[in-house]
Amino acid sequence: MKGDIIYINPAAFDILEKHGQDMLGQNLYEIDVENIDENGSFLSREKQPVFNVLKTQNAITDFVQGIIINGSIKWLTINASPVHNEDGSLVGGLSCFTDVTDRVNLEHKYKQSAERNRLLIENVQAVFWEAEIGLSLIHI
Repeated sequence: MKGDIIYINPAAFDILEKHGQDMLGQNLYEIDVENIDENGSFLSREKQPVFNVLKTQNAITDFVQGIIINGSIKWLTINASPVHNEDGSLVGGLSCFTDVTDRVNLEHKYKQSAERNRLLIENVQAVFWEAEIGLSLIHI
């Protein structure tokens, strides 16, 4: 499998900040983008969806990974599937991705806020409670 890009849509150009003519015909193995997992660690080629699909021939859905472009992280949800010809032989892979940067950034902010609140509640030397309207106690 050569790994040449034979089609890419305009939305991908925007996400990847590349021009179509620059990517068409380029080999997947030569794309200069740093890939990271949800924890911010380097994501090896073997763990990236399209490469994994080409190796295993199993579809992958809702895979979240980050790409670092021009110093900033864009988060993607990726679905990838193998492509077979009429006789069932693997001829390529199809990868669809959606920019979910805003969602992932909000999730990270929420986790950080929840952790700060947990630490505050566990370490404050006073009584703390939270109540809803109607005075039902939520947290002590």
